[in-house]
Amino acid sequence: MLQKLAIALIVLSSLPLAQSQDLKVVAQQFKPRDTVRYRIEFDGVPNFERVNLGFYLVGSVPSDQPGLPNYFAIDHTTEVKPSVFDVDGTIPNNIPNGTFEVRRVVATIPPASKEYDATSFHITIRVANAAKYDFPPLKSITPRGSHYDPHERISHIGNPREGWKLSEDDAIRAIENYTSSFYTRINGREAEVVVAAHNGRKYLKTTADGYRPDNLLSLPECN
Repeated sequence: MLQKLAIALIVLSSLPLAQSQDLKVVAQQFKPRDTVRYRIEFDGVPNFERVNLGFYLVGSVPSDQPGLPNYFAIDHTTEVKPSVFDVDGTIPNNIPNGTFEVRRVVATIPPASKEYDATSFHITIRVANAAKYDFPPLKSITPRGSHYDPHERISHIGNPREGWKLSEDDAIRAIENYTSSFYTRINGREAEVVVAAHNGRKYLKTTADGYRPDNLLSLPECN
């Protein structure tokens, strides 16, 4: 049975270790692929197998980094002594520029787990990611032909006015690898292009579509 736990987060870095009651705000500077390390102390002697720290972006994802996630977690856990754990992990490469706050700690005693609210500790880091992505609007698509199944009819997407065109497979890889994102603009309304799956096959649709990619199929064909 999980006990009531008091969580103390101590940053393991070039800064001196500090007790949780003295720790007001920590906003160290990091960049994607850097390693962050924390020490977590619980009030009790729990038999945790893993401890997970969740970092949440304060504010919105920058407009020039669309599609990048606003959350990441670290969970490489080392028990220092009973009730004290070191947790570290690498900041993912696709994390946007901004300030991230540790808002939750999840402790696991398989198969159970418990989530703790960590916002009262005010632990923040600054992630510096200078990457910028200027995605043009999506103007057209190329159906695969008169195939009955709408999920298999799109072969390319592109913008003829701006001189670019991608196969559906290349666009899916770009979206899944966070190297590109795309959107449509129809009647002044924008909708993000996302990856979906049907009968084991991935395809493109927009967030404005339901099950079928009707929004994309309504665009003119790419030349």
